[in-house]
Amino acid sequence: MRGLGGVCGLLAERLKEKRGDFAVYALTFPLFLFLVFAGTVGVIAWNAKQVVTEAAREGVRLASVGASDAAVKQKVASVVVPHLLGAKKVPSSGEVGKSYDLRGLLVRDKGKLWVSGVEVRGASGSVQAKLQSLVGKEVGLTGQYKEEQLGKTPMAVVPGSPQQGGQGQKEVVGTGGRLCLRAYGHNVSLTSQAWSPPPGAKILRVHLKGNSERGWDWGYLQGWDGSKWVDLAKRSGAYDEWVAVPGGVTQIRTRLTTDRSVLWDPTYVDAPEVEVEVQGDRYGVEYPRSAQAPAGVRKGESFTVEVYAVNRCSFSWTPEGRVGMAYHWYDDKGKPVLWDGERDYVKTTVPPGGGYTFRVPVKAPDAPGKYTLVLDLVREGVTWFEQKGCPVLKAQVDVVDSFPRFFEATSAEEASNAKEFRTVEVTTFDPDRDVVISRVGDRVSVEVRYHVPSFFPVGRLLGKDVWGPEITVKGTASAYREPV
Repeated sequence: MRGLGGVCGLLAERLKEKRGDFAVYALTFPLFLFLVFAGTVGVIAWNAKQVVTEAAREGVRLASVGASDAAVKQKVASVVVPHLLGAKKVPSSGEVGKSYDLRGLLVRDKGKLWVSGVEVRGASGSVQAKLQSLVGKEVGLTGQYKEEQLGKTPMAVVPGSPQQGGQGQKEVVGTGGRLCLRAYGHNVSLTSQAWSPPPGAKILRVHLKGNSERGWDWGYLQGWDGSKWVDLAKRSGAYDEWVAVPGGVTQIRTRLTTDRSVLWDPTYVDAPEVEVEVQGDRYGVEYPRSAQAPAGVRKGESFTVEVYAVNRCSFSWTPEGRVGMAYHWYDDKGKPVLWDGERDYVKTTVPPGGGYTFRVPVKAPDAPGKYTLVLDLVREGVTWFEQKGCPVLKAQVDVVDSFPRFFEATSAEEASNAKEFRTVEVTTFDPDRDVVISRVGDRVSVEVRYHVPSFFPVGRLLGKDVWGPEITVKGTASAYREPV
């Protein structure tokens, strides 16, 4: 720009000497505008060259693996449209849900209809029939861009391993000397205090030991069966053993008797240890209604999965107990991608047998691919329900960059017979016109053309969609076709 200014300044000085100020301004100002215009067009052309060259490379990569011409053109358009001036109104860049006019050559490729690299579908049977009749012709369409909806997929209920919760764990607990009896005289009958296991525990076996004159003095283990005390064991002499306790016994005690004969030293009976089964919480859940997950989502997109679950646990689900539902993501190789996702906790108490609808907020992975979504209940700070043998919900979900788009036409006419079909903005790029694909032998080539606008809208004055003189920039790329 300093060089350009210097030239203009020198020219102005020379002209001023001969013609005066008016002549200087009259001659140098148009020249200055021309030089600025030429420089601007040059910069645009250089930038366009870089973009169309990259677009050609992207297109040839797709063409080399057997993609259709329509798919290649659409790929090229996705590179050109966001970057080049005047190409913003290429049909494939239309916003979803807004009304547009689309004009171009209607072609059929692999059973689908295309205009300017965009798939076209009729909004009704009659419009679709009209489109079929116009194949191979320039058409004018009115309609909206829409995204291909991949729909919903039912989540499978995957059974868990056999229940672990509720089987209980065996523990040996001490009785603290409460069941120990000693005799220091003849003809006595002693009975200990009753001993009860910890709350929720079941008595399995009792360690019974003692010493007395064999056949004359006796040590007893007794149990309470809910209505009376019954003898569980009666021993004499020296003994040290574990005695099995039948079900239904909730308390135990010992008893010691002596007669008038010899008194052994020591004479005693004791039950120092008891083996009990500590009953844990039983976990269980049922999914009586089919839950639905999206078959496909955009990368990083958030969505909600609604799940109705029935409480089959031995305890209530409460907000204070922080029972909720969360999610995990696994990739196509079964490797966890995201573990321990966001939860939806119960807001009200759900007793055993009651049901609750969870609305789980889920965020898709940030990279495209095929994933498995897993939903599982969690008791915060305690366990995942799957670890207790409960079923989980699973679904295969495709995570994509974007959904396939198509143009849904509400009306279709042959362009030569329908002047009302005019693009809203003049475009300097049309995939059908400006992308040339050639295949020779085992090589494929893609040429991309971009028409740099001249900024002189001469055609507008004539009522035509042309810009007058323009510069065409080309980008080419070629590659060997990969064997199919």
